[in-house]
Amino acid sequence: MRDLEISGLSADSRAIGEGFAFFAIPGHAGDGLSFVNDARVKGAVVVSRSASRRALRR
Repeated sequence: MRDLEISGLSADSRAIGEGFAFFAIPGHAGDGLSFVNDARVKGAVVVSRSASRRALRR
């Protein structure tokens, strides 16, 4: 695995810049997983997702 330099963090795909880590979390208006591709196109080098809501209910 290669080292990555993370230049920022965000759970909002609109705020992603080159080298950012994107946190895809469920929200009231939508699920962050729907925006992973947008974040990658904008320069996200890491994507972290939360556990599914089903898994959290167990």
